[in-house]
Amino acid sequence: TRFDLAKKTATVLAGNIDLSPQQWFFSKDSQMLYFLAEDKARVSLFSVPAAGGPVKQVLRQASNEQVQMAGPQRFALVQHGISQLPEIFLLDNKSRTLKQISQINAALQQNTQWGKVEEMNYPGSDGKPIQMFVIFPPNFDTSKRWPLLSLLHGGPHSAFNDAFGTRWHPQVFAAMGYVVIMPNFHGSTGFGEAFTASIHGDHATKPFFDSEAAIDYMTSRGYIDESRVAAAGGSYGGYLVSWIAGHSTKYKALVNHAGVYDLMAQFASDSTLLRTHAYAGSPWKDKENVLKASPAMFAENFNTPMLITHGEQDYRVPVTQGLALYGVLKGKGVDARLVYFPDENHWVLKPANSLLWHHTVLDWLNTYTKK
Repeated sequence: TRFDLAKKTATVLAGNIDLSPQQWFFSKDSQMLYFLAEDKARVSLFSVPAAGGPVKQVLRQASNEQVQMAGPQRFALVQHGISQLPEIFLLDNKSRTLKQISQINAALQQNTQWGKVEEMNYPGSDGKPIQMFVIFPPNFDTSKRWPLLSLLHGGPHSAFNDAFGTRWHPQVFAAMGYVVIMPNFHGSTGFGEAFTASIHGDHATKPFFDSEAAIDYMTSRGYIDESRVAAAGGSYGGYLVSWIAGHSTKYKALVNHAGVYDLMAQFASDSTLLRTHAYAGSPWKDKENVLKASPAMFAENFNTPMLITHGEQDYRVPVTQGLALYGVLKGKGVDARLVYFPDENHWVLKPANSLLWHHTVLDWLNTYTKK
């Protein structure tokens, strides 16, 4: 929106697009406005005239960030992807060319054995197509049967983008010998506002259906061993793992990091402002809506072995969520392990802790899914 300070009027510049701008900046002559936005599992660069006009896609490839003007039609930016370490690129919009100008991670890029990445779509809840990335082990052979690991993202309003990161990187799990899937279930961002808002008031139904359908889709392809399927998720992804534990028998092992378990107890978190909207209820009104979507209410169905990891300094999902889930599983006699990090918050950020976390996850998964 452009706001006229003198007239105190606002003019919408790009009201016909279904995107959420993350960063925006002007061209050198202030005639054009550029912005980044999540775009169907990428982070793309767009333009719109500062006076209003059509929105155009300037660059859609992997994930782009830290974009700056480097000339009238030139941009400097950082780009990275699932199999692409971050580097600096120069984009010439006039000639439509993209040139890598840094070699910061060149040696590591070349010396890493990357697994093949495929982008797929499959029918999910309401028959809507669900996008997901599939990452194969570096030595993948279609004639063999492979274990499957489903990664479930947090948020729930976030997405698995074609991006590089040091937490939950699918190439690491693929290198462990798993076919890895990353479904962008209902509620994910970058696929339009309606898709994101479709789970408001019901966090369980559509994302769970989508995650189950992803397993069915992959097992139908012929190279997945249905007896060696696992799921792992953090935060809201951990919520889905807990929901899976009470509603599905497809999985031989589960990994739950900083996961939401008891929706009532989530009112102990550092932010409760929008929880009543997200849950369509609260402890003081319409509490039945909260309880019916709370994984804690289905503990009688828990049977799948689960690894739980949690940080003491986690204020988004208090550590008591992980402690309660672990206690219930052990009390019920389900195989479970708790790994507690006294010096971590909602994420495992310290290098030594990250190594421990990855080794622990690998050992847990191998115990139940590797023949």
